[in-house]
Amino acid sequence: MDGVAVRVGFSVNPSDAVTYEFTDSQINISPRRPSQGKPATTFELRMVTLFDENLDPYTISAMMSSSGDNVSTLQLQNAFRITVKPETEDAQNVLSQNLKDKLPGLVTNYYDYGAKVDLTKPVKDDLLIPSLQKMSDAGIFNYDYSQMQKLESLTPDVADVNGYHITVYRPLPGQPAVEAKIKVQICERVKVNGKSTPGKVLGETILTFTIEPLTQKEIDDAKALMTEVTQEEVYWQSIRGENTDKNHITTDLHPFYKIVKNDIGGYDYPTLGQVKNVEGIYTDDYPGYDPMASYGETYRTFYSSRRTIIKYENLLRRSRNTTPKSPSRAG
Repeated sequence: MDGVAVRVGFSVNPSDAVTYEFTDSQINISPRRPSQGKPATTFELRMVTLFDENLDPYTISAMMSSSGDNVSTLQLQNAFRITVKPETEDAQNVLSQNLKDKLPGLVTNYYDYGAKVDLTKPVKDDLLIPSLQKMSDAGIFNYDYSQMQKLESLTPDVADVNGYHITVYRPLPGQPAVEAKIKVQICERVKVNGKSTPGKVLGETILTFTIEPLTQKEIDDAKALMTEVTQEEVYWQSIRGENTDKNHITTDLHPFYKIVKNDIGGYDYPTLGQVKNVEGIYTDDYPGYDPMASYGETYRTFYSSRRTIIKYENLLRRSRNTTPKSPSRAG
């Protein structure tokens, strides 16, 4: 029956006996294996094929005759009873060992997106832990949506966790290097009040690395850069957009996300949509910003002293007959 459009569905009893993934052209169904020492499990897989009503009369008649069904939607059902043998190895130990062996080589530099980090050497920059999909692609385990990752800092004074981002706090000049430990767990995904929550631990490891102290030169260079970028002319260049005269604004201004020193001694001013974890000086919350405010106009990084002319935050020009000065901003 080449060329006949069909829809395929399935049901599993019990429903948690398998995991499944939909791709563009197929459904991948994987049975959950009992852990080592547990008995084999059995489940029923029922496949349903629904045919559009564009079959030739002979095929329709044959299908109805065999099924005894005269309903308008033609369908075929196949039921399979499947027994799944238990794991022959301790799955938790296997996953934990894979994490220990392979995960350190997948950690990257948070600011230099994609650059691998050698955790056997002292670390200076923030780190990025790979996603579960990237771990799966590296052969650590077979990822599906029933699993989730849990990260915990065992040394929060020197390294903190925010999603996949590991923020490192470097010691001051003259202080010794410090050791950081991040626990990485792969857990079952369970729903608690409708929210995905880590459940049973399937495997875990601890990433251990040393954090290099700051040098006085790094601090001095950072202070000098901050002094440079807070000069009025540099700030004007960062927000001017297509305008050329700060005393004669003719079009919208340009809010930036950070200021980055470029390779030729100047500055780049990427927006949030343009930047990829590039190290630089970020815009910060303006004093008085209220993230819970739900009324009027709110601002976070850009405040306009004449908001009826230049809007908060996005710096859009409201009036076409006025030539305002550039908005003021702190932070």
